[in-house]
Amino acid sequence: MRQGDRSLARWGVLALIGAMLADLAETFVDPANTDNETKLFNAAANHADRMTISAACLFLSALFLVPGVWWVARGIAERGRGFGKLASVLALLGAFGHIALMTTYLILVQMPKGGADSGVMIDLVHRIDHSAAYIAFTGPPAIAFPFPILFLFIAAYRADLLPRWTLATIILAPVSAIALQGVGTVAATGTALGFFLITAASLYAGVTSGASSSASSRT
Repeated sequence: MRQGDRSLARWGVLALIGAMLADLAETFVDPANTDNETKLFNAAANHADRMTISAACLFLSALFLVPGVWWVARGIAERGRGFGKLASVLALLGAFGHIALMTTYLILVQMPKGGADSGVMIDLVHRIDHSAAYIAFTGPPAIAFPFPILFLFIAAYRADLLPRWTLATIILAPVSAIALQGVGTVAATGTALGFFLITAASLYAGVTSGASSSASSRT
């Protein structure tokens, strides 16, 4: 990785960490953490402030994800370039998914207001959530957020920007996200993001030390 690319990659890793921290905060703040329409409506009715904060966290995670992935992927060498390009495309999809979810939350917050019948509103949420068009356009993006991070780390690992031990954290992130679903969304998402954050910290150290080495070799 060239010196200029390393400098941009450092900012990229920081943006990526920001995206993951925003997503982690959203996981803990979200009063619903479900796609059940009744629970969503009740969360909006009883915890509108928390749902609004969740929407803000989703916006920040989308805002930081794309530059974070793109700036790191830009300088990845041949061995990891394919995964880097895939991560860059998926970053757009993941960001769109979080923006769509943010918009949904902001709409949900308004539904219990104005004296509308709760049964009618819950039925409306159900019809929207189960409509073919809504599922087709928002379903894949809604679950895409972790994939650009995963593929970016695979690209960085193949490009020797990560130490060998990080292969464990890269693998454990998706495994824990799946294995802990029975425990709950907070546990599954929180654990997976924890492994991703460890990997990101190691990537930042690798990019920074590489930049320092390149600078030293020129003096």
